[in-house]
Amino acid sequence: MSEAQLQLDTDVAPSAGGAPEPTPEQARAIEARDRDVLLEAGAGTGKTLVLVERFCEAAEDEAGIDGILAFTFTERAAAELRHRVRVELAARAARAAERADGERAELLATMSRDSEHAWISTIHGFCRRLLASHPVALGLDPRFRVLDEPEADRVAAQAFDHALDGLFGKGDSDVARLVAAIGIAPLRDLVRTAHDELRTMGRASPELPDPPAPDPAAAIGELAEAARAALEETAGSRGGQGSVERIAAAAELDRASNPGEATLATLELRSAAAAFSGPACRRYRDAWKAARRAVVEHETAALYLHLAELVRGFARRFDELKQERSGLDFEDLQLEAVRLLRERPGVAEGYRERFRHVMVDEFQDTNEVQLSLVRLLAGPETRVFAVGDEFQSIYGFRHADLRVFRRERERVREQPAERAELLSLSGNFRSVPEVVAAANLVGGALLEDFRPLSVALERTPPPDLASEPAVELLLTPGGSEWKQDELGITVSGDYPSPPDRIAEARFLASSLRGLRDRGVPRGDMVVLLRAFTHVAAYEDELERAGLAPYVVGGRGYWSQQQVDDVRRLLGVIANPLDDHCLLGVLSSPACAVRPDTLWLLRRAAGPGMHMWPTLEHRFGPNHDHPAARAREPSARVTARPSGSRAEYVAGTDEGQARGGN
Repeated sequence: MSEAQLQLDTDVAPSAGGAPEPTPEQARAIEARDRDVLLEAGAGTGKTLVLVERFCEAAEDEAGIDGILAFTFTERAAAELRHRVRVELAARAARAAERADGERAELLATMSRDSEHAWISTIHGFCRRLLASHPVALGLDPRFRVLDEPEADRVAAQAFDHALDGLFGKGDSDVARLVAAIGIAPLRDLVRTAHDELRTMGRASPELPDPPAPDPAAAIGELAEAARAALEETAGSRGGQGSVERIAAAAELDRASNPGEATLATLELRSAAAAFSGPACRRYRDAWKAARRAVVEHETAALYLHLAELVRGFARRFDELKQERSGLDFEDLQLEAVRLLRERPGVAEGYRERFRHVMVDEFQDTNEVQLSLVRLLAGPETRVFAVGDEFQSIYGFRHADLRVFRRERERVREQPAERAELLSLSGNFRSVPEVVAAANLVGGALLEDFRPLSVALERTPPPDLASEPAVELLLTPGGSEWKQDELGITVSGDYPSPPDRIAEARFLASSLRGLRDRGVPRGDMVVLLRAFTHVAAYEDELERAGLAPYVVGGRGYWSQQQVDDVRRLLGVIANPLDDHCLLGVLSSPACAVRPDTLWLLRRAAGPGMHMWPTLEHRFGPNHDHPAARAREPSARVTARPSGSRAEYVAGTDEGQARGGN
């Protein structure tokens, strides 16, 4: 038995107490196994415990685990759920053995062992398993494979290039306008995103919908009226003269005119000051967005038609390239699985009879195709248990559709209680009461239909913190009111941030500096950011405050430019034929080789050949030797070598010699 196996067995040894006692909310969700349930579970409310307990209870009801299907969002979550189910079933078996209930103990122990093969997986993983069992039913190659993300991206890029070439071949000047306006790389991303988004709606042959008929005149008229109302609302305000002037300019617009998108862009009301936050100003912002959208749609109607044609051409070629490889991408897995269940009633009926319970985790991050799959797998006797929270939906970029969750919630509400029930978990296990109260305050103020959390476990604060507030809100006004010259705020560097963000970072750094001066160690302070977009601003301000921050992720130590340059240099010393590292070193400040010279070096090396031999023969210690000059690749480079390049070659040779010794 290996060390890893010993560790695994230790991890899954049944605990004496088993799972913690469920709260009343959790117990209700676990026990309602005779009906469909949609469970709205807030953050930190113990939804995984509910999933584990409900799975185990259902397994005991069915005297086996083969009739239970559980979907998770990630492979890691599936592995965790499978592990916890196995541990809980083993713990129940141990307790049954202690009570001398040998038959139940044996059944539970068997189910614990069988849980390694339970139907617990991601939706994509289940679809792959389903299609692998029935490839002929859909005319798939039995040896089909799933394209990983990098390969799928490469195939998609080829499909886009083919579709764009076909569009250019028609000779329409508007196609050139489309490419010039967006750029090839952004256009490629746009087409791919539209294609994938349409497929998550269940469209195997995706096509963009017909463009709406824009009415820029009406939108301009509404903007002018909203601007006049906003002028009245802000008449007595002090400051913000630039914002007032923009509103006044919008009030002068004629609905019969066509100001153009560029003009409208200058009329945006960016100020977040209180004087510009009233209902009339909110109406102005909405009207400005609508007017800009209407004008853009009117100006780009012809381009939209070309974009729709490009999406169609991309979809056709993408399918052809995947078929040549007997490959499916992740969206194909779902679409083909749904097609199988719809077109082969016998196959669908077999799975509906097998699964008595279907469980779906992270239901707020599903889409139309995935909902169709769940419905096709649920028979008359199947009970569907879905867990989600719309305020934790973060995977829109992966084509999750929050509308699916909201529609299902309304459908469940309308069902009789004996058929379906809407339940909730609100007791938070992770935070102290003060933090939960602050989250409720902010969530109730900012989020529509926010459901407040409660505290599941009371905690006594440490004696040294009992007199300190558990939560302090640092509010920094947003907008353009921060004057760089007055406050010493400078926007600079490789990762520029707006002045209000820099002000917020400085406010935070000042507060943390105060804690440090009162004796709080720096190592006890953690700053969590929503994203790393403005991490440089926070890092700089914390440095200025003398707190020496350590950045985990983002622009951390290993991604600093000078560190990356040294890593590439070491890479070339270890392997001079690593062209990627070599190009990075040559273009770094240490060598400062210009892009055109790099191109000449690459060309001199020849197709499919490494660059180092050319560089060494042309700029190395023996570059003046007649034999070196006679080499064909070297003769192609006519530029005079700089001292840094020659020194770099000599230094690399010396580094390799030392490494060899």
